[in-house]
Amino acid sequence: MPKTTTTAVPAKAAKRAPRKAATAKSSPAPPGPDVEEQPATPVEEQTTPPSPGHKTITFHGRDMVVAFPTPEQLTVWQRTGSRFTALQERADQIQAQGDAASDEEQAALRRDTSGMLDRALRVVQSVLVDQDDQFWLEDRLLDGTLTFGQALDLMPAVLEAFRGRTAAPATGPSRARRRA
Repeated sequence: MPKTTTTAVPAKAAKRAPRKAATAKSSPAPPGPDVEEQPATPVEEQTTPPSPGHKTITFHGRDMVVAFPTPEQLTVWQRTGSRFTALQERADQIQAQGDAASDEEQAALRRDTSGMLDRALRVVQSVLVDQDDQFWLEDRLLDGTLTFGQALDLMPAVLEAFRGRTAAPATGPSRARRRA
């Protein structure tokens, strides 16, 4: 009687193998000589209307679905704006000092400015519903199609789209109900 050996296969590999084989078998066969190929017909992209609480805006030629900013997002946006003002004042002081400004002061200003720009971009991206729009915005910044100032203009455009809408009511009991 011939001797047979068995090899243990890890459970994950055993599960993956049938799927790979199944996908290889599921590819369609090329049309035969007696089957006429149909020309490709363009498929219209179906756009679904944004859900309640979302609006579609056009920003630099791209339609984007945006969400109404939360009070927290608006607060961070406002604080970031005031910090930019303070950073600009620091930059003006350093520029007025000229060569007398230390390298440490200049490095600290660059680091703080970079941090504020990153925070501002994160707030702007947080109102974008579709992740592809977030990537699009980053790509435009990287390829130089948009400046950072233009990218930050998205937030006022979002606020304009929702003009007249107030923040969502707070969930949970009000202060008066908690005291009662």
